[in-house]
Amino acid sequence: MFSSLLIASLLALGINAQSPVWGQCGGNGWTGATTCVAGSTCVKSNDWYSQCLPGSNGGGTTTTTTRTTGTGPTTTTQVPVGSATLYLAGDSTTALDQGTAYQGWGAQIGKYLSIPVVNNAVAGKSSRSFTDLGYFSQMYSRVKAGDVVIIEFGHNEGGGPQGNPQQGVCAGTSLTTTCNDNGKVVYTYFKYMTDAINSFKAKGAKVIVSSQTPNNPFKDTSGTPIYVDYAQQVASQTSVAYVDHFNYLKTRYQTLGASATNALFPQDNIHTNSNGADVAAQALIRGALCASGNPLAPYVKNTSVNPPNCL
Repeated sequence: MFSSLLIASLLALGINAQSPVWGQCGGNGWTGATTCVAGSTCVKSNDWYSQCLPGSNGGGTTTTTTRTTGTGPTTTTQVPVGSATLYLAGDSTTALDQGTAYQGWGAQIGKYLSIPVVNNAVAGKSSRSFTDLGYFSQMYSRVKAGDVVIIEFGHNEGGGPQGNPQQGVCAGTSLTTTCNDNGKVVYTYFKYMTDAINSFKAKGAKVIVSSQTPNNPFKDTSGTPIYVDYAQQVASQTSVAYVDHFNYLKTRYQTLGASATNALFPQDNIHTNSNGADVAAQALIRGALCASGNPLAPYVKNTSVNPPNCL
């Protein structure tokens, strides 16, 4: 009798240890289950991510298979992408902007991915104005279940509604705090971000909150902005993925050194040229690959990005 119960318990533990369909089942640094539930197969996307995909596995144990696309030396294996699309919400550091002299990372990230990118970022906007001017609403109408949404704000939130009309938000992390901008009710970054995240989640999209990009650290020594910490907090409180874009990119700048980094900022200490946009895009990719279970990781077709290591 005891033996039967022990066997049943062990079997139950084995079943519970398996990843569900669409769940992660492997990759560098992965410490979770490496087998999939019956009816799915563990498929390698790249060195950093394997995923349980619906397949012909009839039992409880799977072997990892690999599906390869591309022949270039820096192109790795990847899962079938289906019809997923990546949508971006952010400010000028993400946006397409003006040509090569002034470009956000969203203009460059597509070449590292196997899914299309829709860059909805708008220069000069904050989480508040992106909400008030209807940009989030436009995105909601297009995003579908299975799509990935990256939201990155922070550069334009500061100053409060009095010091930064139209863009500034209320201080703090409360969802109920309000302040006033010439008679208009204003909320916190947390409130605007939480509302946006929950709306995308309700449509079945996979949301990633990204911390803002750093200013040129060799010209701006003001330290880490409060909205970097806020981004991580709001991601945690809404149970969505987080990418520490700020610190991954700052690490890359430090490796490049002052001269090379300064060349990426031809106009000011915030906005990069196209080369800088590419450096920033690579840093975000690395951050996504290093974050266990990040929904962007399955769609990375080129993992040879800098910085080369996780933080």
